[in-house]
Order: sequence, then structure tokens, then C-alpha cells
Amino acid sequence: MPLDADYMPFWGKSFIDEHGVHQTHPLVFHCLDVAAVADALLCEFPERRLFLARLLNVEPGVAHGFIVRLIALHDIGKFHPGFQGKLPGYCEQHLPHLAPHIRPGAKRHDLLGFLISQEIGLLGHFQEQLLDWQVTDFDTVFRAIAFHHGAPGDCDSNDNTWCKSVGLIEPAMLAFIEDIKAIIPCPGLLPFHSAGKLGIFSWALAGLTVLADWIGSNSEIFTFPQPNALALHEYWPLARERADRAVHEAGILSALPAILRDPVELLPTPRGSEAKAPQASPLQRAAFEAVFTDGPQLFIIEDMTGAGKTEAALILASRLLSEGRAAGLYFALPTMATANAMYDRMATIYRRLFAENEMPSLVLAHGRRAMNDGFTASIFDGMARATPGAGDEAEPSEAACAAWIADDRRKSFFAHIGAGTIDQALLSVLPSRHQSLRLWGLADRVLIVDEAHCYDPYVNRELERLIEFHTALGGSTIILSATLAMTERRRLAAAFAKGAGASAPHISSPDYPLLTAISASHVAERALESRAELRRTLPVKRLASFDEAVEAVAKAARAGACVAWIRNAVDDAIEACAALEAVGLAPLLLHARFAMGDRIEKEREIAQRLGRDSAPENRRGLIIVGTQILEQSLDYDVDAMITDLAPIDLVIQRAGRLWRHPNRAGRPLEAAELLVFSPDPDDVRDENWYASMSKRAAGVYKDNRIVWKSAKALFDAACIETPSKVRHLISQVYDDDERAVPDPIERASKNADGTLYTHISIAEMNLLKLNGGYGGNNQIWTDDRKISTRLEEEPSTVFRLGRVVNGVIQPWCSEEQAASGVDKRQAWALSEVSIQQRRASGVPSAVGALMQLVIAAKADWGKWEQDIPLLVLEENGATWQGRVTSKEGERTAHYDIGLGLRILDA
Repeated sequence: MPLDADYMPFWGKSFIDEHGVHQTHPLVFHCLDVAAVADALLCEFPERRLFLARLLNVEPGVAHGFIVRLIALHDIGKFHPGFQGKLPGYCEQHLPHLAPHIRPGAKRHDLLGFLISQEIGLLGHFQEQLLDWQVTDFDTVFRAIAFHHGAPGDCDSNDNTWCKSVGLIEPAMLAFIEDIKAIIPCPGLLPFHSAGKLGIFSWALAGLTVLADWIGSNSEIFTFPQPNALALHEYWPLARERADRAVHEAGILSALPAILRDPVELLPTPRGSEAKAPQASPLQRAAFEAVFTDGPQLFIIEDMTGAGKTEAALILASRLLSEGRAAGLYFALPTMATANAMYDRMATIYRRLFAENEMPSLVLAHGRRAMNDGFTASIFDGMARATPGAGDEAEPSEAACAAWIADDRRKSFFAHIGAGTIDQALLSVLPSRHQSLRLWGLADRVLIVDEAHCYDPYVNRELERLIEFHTALGGSTIILSATLAMTERRRLAAAFAKGAGASAPHISSPDYPLLTAISASHVAERALESRAELRRTLPVKRLASFDEAVEAVAKAARAGACVAWIRNAVDDAIEACAALEAVGLAPLLLHARFAMGDRIEKEREIAQRLGRDSAPENRRGLIIVGTQILEQSLDYDVDAMITDLAPIDLVIQRAGRLWRHPNRAGRPLEAAELLVFSPDPDDVRDENWYASMSKRAAGVYKDNRIVWKSAKALFDAACIETPSKVRHLISQVYDDDERAVPDPIERASKNADGTLYTHISIAEMNLLKLNGGYGGNNQIWTDDRKISTRLEEEPSTVFRLGRVVNGVIQPWCSEEQAASGVDKRQAWALSEVSIQQRRASGVPSAVGALMQLVIAAKADWGKWEQDIPLLVLEENGATWQGRVTSKEGERTAHYDIGLGLRILDA
């Protein structure tokens, strides 16, 4: 190849040096940088390479060469004058034939790349290999490569002015394509396989391309300018050498797994000198013995709270890791609080999943990494640097990478062990920017979904789609639930089968506890024995009034018992707290309207004072009042419990925290009894039956039929018999359509029925379609901070709390308050709190000196964080006050660590 080849003058990357001069990196060199990274990633992840080859129905080496060749063309849109003209004066000096064709407002280069591929007939240049491929087939694949900035572009625009200059750049592009084919080998043919498989292939390819582009844009490793004497074939070995280093320094390579020889190796270590050696439960033993068949696996674990479901999931996951079926785990939890709790549990045990000398990474959605001495600190950190000066209309890869990885919620998908909310995983099946990167990160992780029973129909449909995608991309899933209805179990199994390309399995076992193992060719439902200490008959008593509930809490606390009162709405919990304080008690309040840092501290206190190893003096007389946070995953044990009436599965889940640790000595009460604040199911006078207990609760659980059936089943039985009668109670509510429901309850439920079907329809419209392939869906794509995974009938606003201290706005949860190692960016994230928009939708515009303080406080916030309203608080006695806006005008906001965020009338 001559050194003055037509494609060499085109620039691909640039930065401004210390002298103010633009330094450039040749476009073709950058394309080889990214191709070299893709090459390295496929070598480092052979199981991924094999999976991609199977989707194409070719040998791994053929798939490898084909993928690397195409990724080398990911930026061909940058040949266009619309991109080359973004450096002032560059074309006039280096590409004078393009200068007259520079136009303002040019299309994005990723869109131009896809359009150019069609214009020049890119398929024709690979036709000798791609036997029987049609243009639409090739477009499905190349769309995933061209649109590597996180979202497909709009290819339907009527503006075709971009075409006029393609002839000017076509010789350079074609020469580059031919040289790429010569430099990057691809031995063998790729006959057309099937449109469906290409669609699945495109989702994986999109994620791989984004990752390769980000790593290949690391200007600290892929330095420039380059020596002008290098020809393309001479640069390729240098690019591969740099790519190998860049991939290793990114901190995303697999860690060698441990070989699990006995399930007890993953059980919690007993504490105390008299502690007995741990014994595997029947569930954990069954997880160790479960049969794996070919392909992805789905396990559904149903057992009581405290049965060791998390450890059983870890046993299954460890076996999948050791067999090379996965490289890590991602725990998907229902709330941030449960994610925090899971992180704390995993911090003590996760190293046992890997070989002794490995340094696996553990990442939480909120980045409390200081607790983890073994953290692999370089998961993308410092990998990319934004390089201003290019003036690109799309966010540069360096800047996009830096912004994306700044949020530990995203980074957790590339950790060996990630813990976060289900919402972060669900974003991978919604039209969310860079969703393909989430899919790629998840694909070789075991997806562990905890508390699967607690989601509404909208989120359930999203979860089913997530399982479908995850399975199709080769991932295995473990579902954990104490109480899962048969109908939902079947839907989850059907979603897995759809992703595996198999028929929906026959799921029918009424047994409980139960371990269900499913693959494309195998179904096994294994009934389990329960731990002896978990077998009990828990009496249930109805409390008819709020005053009775207050009296019951007070009586138990004054007898020395630790008590939990679980309410269905935040304001109901605040009301209960105030009522208890009025009778001389001092409850600890926990709900969703606390800043995240304060929630974490309250969770820590609950775990310390009421956990397995809690001391009697810390437990005595402690009252905790809270919302659904207290029913999910927090490991605590109380002597007495009052709960508002809720759907039966949630009541059973809550009851699991009552005498959770059955061997605890010295309880002040003779026996456990669950008290349920509920209207009488045998006295239904009108449609306000449930609202008579709490209008706010009726706004949370809108299906009166479900809550009435729950009350009827619960109070008719007068007990919860575990585990033998748990399935029966659940079936009476969710699977039994024969039970007569009072007419007022039916009338009140009609709106709920309509809402249910509406929500399911909306989910179907919003969710991506697997076989449509990347870019084959018509949704409007947006940033992941602006897309919701929950269908909120009452939209909420996320505020960041800042307090004025010594003339400066500091994060509410400052670095001094937070754990060591938490920087200001994380302190601001820990200062976030959410509230319904009808209460507060924003903050008044800052003016004068306050405006300057706000600007200074937001100076370190990321691009997408700038839209988050900063609620400025000033001290006023025992509370802090600020101003918010709503439809009714400005209001006063109060915040304190006792009650959280409250909005008062102006």
C-alpha cells in the first residue's frame, strides 16, 4: 500500500495540545484501534465468541474474523465532509476537494455511516463470503455496528443532500475496505442462517461494538499523533498490542472461579466460640445436586423467608461459574434498600466464589466500595478522557464512556459481582441509550432476581422480557421468591422458553418449598423439605382500628419487646410514628422519603440492633415503623409485628421477619402472633371497604378483589401455617377464580382490571422486541436517566438535598458523614430523595447570590445530572427548610433525619 493512500488524510480523533494546536489521529488508525480491541475481547472471552459463532452457525474463527472486519468499519461515516469539516480549516489544508461540500447541521456520523453503507452497497464487498445474504439481512447486522453511540438513528429522513458528496469519498472508503479485508483474516464462508438469529446476534454485536469503541478511544493508551511513515498493515500489530493492554487495564476480564466441593463452603461463617458448624438446608443441598443440561438455565427457588434462598442461589451460581457457563453475577433487587442489604451480605462471602489469588470486583449501585478491600478499582475508571476540540455533534466516545461509568449503577454490570436494583437491569430491554452495553455486560452474568413476587403487572412484563433477552444472549437466570403465584411462575418459564427458542414448559407442581429447574430441553420440579425451625403455625389476629394498633405496639414495647409496624404508605407511617410519640414512645422511622445516605444509616442501625447477632439490650423496647422497605430483604427479627392489610404474598413476606431467628433466647413474649390492621372481610358495606382502613393504602393496592381475598383467606384460616399451607393461601387469592367476591368489591375492582390491561399494553409498546434486532424497533430512544422502568400513575421527582453551611451549599450527605472513600460525586448521589410530583415538581429559580451558590454546587455534576433539581436547605431549629414548586405554587419543604422529607402548604 503506498504511503499516500487516499484514506490517510482523513482524521478520526483530535485533541488540543498545550500550545492550542489541534493534534489528530488518522481515521483509519482509530478504526483499527477499535477493531483490535474487539479482537482482544473475543480472544479473552472464548465462550462469548463461541456463542456468537453459534448464532451465525459457523466456526468460531470465521465469526471472529467477520466481526472484527465489520467493527473496523464502524466509523466510515467520519469519511463524510459533514464530519471532516468539524475541525476548522482542516479540509482546506488536508482535503481541499471536500472543503466546498461542508455544510452546517450535517447528520451525525453514526447515521451517515449506516446510510453510506447502503449507498455504496457494502454487502457487495463481502458477497463472496456472505452467501445468500440479502441487503436487509446485512443491514440488521451493520446497523448494530454503525449506531455505536448508544441509540439507533432515524434513517427515514427525506434529506438526501448528504448523498451528493459520497462520490468524493468513495475511492478512499473502498480502498480502506479492501485493505481491511487483506489485513484482518476471515477464513471460511458465512451462509445465511435465519433472520431471527441475526436479530439476536445484532443485540450482542451492538454491545460489543460500543465497548470496543470506548476502550479503543482511550487516548492514554492509543496515543497520537502517529508517525506518518506507518502504513495501515504496519499499524495493525501496534494497535493489537495496545488493545491487549487496554482490555487488561479496563478491569473487566474474568476471574478464575473456585471449585465448590460442598455447599457449606458458601454458607455464612458462624460467630462466637459456641457456634455450631453450618449445615446445608434441604434447599441448599438440592441446589448443589441440581442437574444442568445444555444451554442457558432457569432456576425458580420458592421457600420461606430465612430458608437460605440467597445461599442456594450462590451455590447454583458457583457451579455455573466453575463450568464456564458464566463469568460473574448480578443481583437484581426490588429497591435500593434491598440492594444495599445484599451488598453487605456479599461483601463477607463473594471471594469464596473465586480462586484464592484472584481479585474479583464487587460493585453496588451506590458505590460503597470502601467496605471492600479487594475491589478491582479499574472497571473503566481512568480508561477514557474526554478530548474537547473535535466539535462532534454526537458525544465523543471518550466523554460518553466517562459519563456512563461515573455512575456505579452502570458499572455494576461489568463487575464480577454486581448488586443493584431490578430497574438497572430492566433498562437493557427498554429504548434506553446504551442499553446494548447493559445486555452485553449481563450476558455472561448469572442474573439473580430476588423478591420476584413483589412487582406490579407492568414490571412483571418487563421482567419477562428481560429473561427472554438474557436467555437468548446465552445467560442463565435464578428467580428467588418466598411466595410466587402459579400464574406468574408459568409466565416466567414461558419467557425463558421464548428466549431459548423452545416451547413453553409444563409447570404444574403445587408443592412448597420447590426448586424448579428449566432448560430448553428439560424441566424438573423438585419438592423440598423445609428446615425444622421454619415449620410453624403463626396465629393471625385482626385489629379493627388505628387506635387498637397503636395500643398493641405500645403494650408490646413496654413489655420489653422489639416491635415492627409495617404500613402501606409513607404518610401513614409518619402518622403512626407521631401517634406513638404522643404516648411517650420513640419509634425509628424508615420509608422512601429519606435521602439515600440517611436510609443507609437507618438500615445499618436496624441490622445492628435487630439482626441475627443483636444483643438483648439493643433490642429491648425498640419500635421500627416503616413501609414496604421493611418487608424486603432486610435481615431483622422482631418479637411483635403489626401490619396493614396488603396482598397475601406481601403479608406472608412481612410475617417472615416475626421471630425470624427461632432459636433466639430470652424473648419477652411467650409466643409469636401476627396482628393485621384490617377492615372485616365479612362486613363489606360499600366500595370504600379497603379505603376505610386508609385512603392512602387504597391508592397503593388498587385491586380491592386481591386485598379482600387476602383478608378472607387469612382470617378464615386464622393462622399462617408454614410451609405446608403457604401455597394454598397464595392460590386462594391469585389462582382461584371461583371464590364469590362481594358485589361492592367487584365494582371497586373494575377500574383496577382496566388499569391492569392498560399497563400490560403500555409495557408491550415500550419494550424492545428481541427478533426485531438492534434498531429494528420504532421506539423513541432516550437517556437512561430520563426513561422510567416503573409505570407511575403518580410521577415522582428526584431532588438532591444541599444544605447551606458557612456560605457554601454542601451535599446533605457530605463526605465527612459518608463512609471513607466516598467522594463528592457520590455524596451528592447519597443526598438524593424522591417524592410525588403533585407534592413537589421542582425548585424556584435561584437569583442573585443564591444562584451563584447553586452554580458552584453543581459545577462537578455530570451532564445529565444538571437537570436534577437542587433543593437548598437552611437550618431552622430542629429541622432544615427549603422551597419547592408544585401546581399549587411554592411550598415549604422540611427535612430532618427523624421524619424525612415533608412538604407543607405555602
